Amino acid sequence: MDPLPNFEPNSISMFPLRTRDAPERAVLMNNVSPRPSHHDSQSTGSDVEHQASKPRPDFNRGGCIVTSQSSLTYRISKTVVYLLTVVIALVVGPVVDAWSAEVLVRTIPHARADYYEWITSLSEGPTYSLLVDELAEIQARIFRVVVLTSEIYNTVYIEEITTGREGCCRRLKSIRKLDLEDWAQQFKMKGELAGFRIVRWSTPTTAEVEFQGRAFVLTDLDRARVRVSAAGER
Repeated sequence: MDPLPNFEPNSISMFPLRTRDAPERAVLMNNVSPRPSHHDSQSTGSDVEHQASKPRPDFNRGGCIVTSQSSLTYRISKTVVYLLTVVIALVVGPVVDAWSAEVLVRTIPHARADYYEWITSLSEGPTYSLLVDELAEIQARIFRVVVLTSEIYNTVYIEEITTGREGCCRRLKSIRKLDLEDWAQQFKMKGELAGFRIVRWSTPTTAEVEFQGRAFVLTDLDRARVRVSAAGER
């Protein structure tokens, strides 16, 4: 059996005393602020002024530390870029829309060809042969553009002609008025609805035209809405 250790009278202080006021002592010890060191007590007024003159860091959205001056420069640059973007959109946007846009222009059905006296030009496109039986009554169809002029104003009609075998039995199947006002509004064109003429045909349903001194391409002449593409100025 091992002998009991000998304890010095003062060695009992090595063990913490568990008393009821121990938590209060811990709180009091935590609240005690450290005394200033000798070096801190020797700080001069110039050091305090130097620390106060340093710019305080700021944080941008990206998490980077920037100074107040660089933050102001960043905000000014961002504002300038935004304003330039708005100006370019306002200036260049309408030009792009007006000169290189493609729109759909409506056509209005017309009952009968009662405009013969006002015709100033008529252009007929290539024949479009239908893949039908040789005995079918309608073998092909042809589109033609009719331009009417009253004083200086133009009215345009799209006519569809059908033919039988070997081009016989031509008939006027339908008439549609091309809405020039709708055309001009979509392209933001000002002036009178005048100066319309057919330049050439590319396909049975595609034609190059001129309107108000500008070149356009008409496609899908066989549909209710004709596709109009701006080609430039002549």
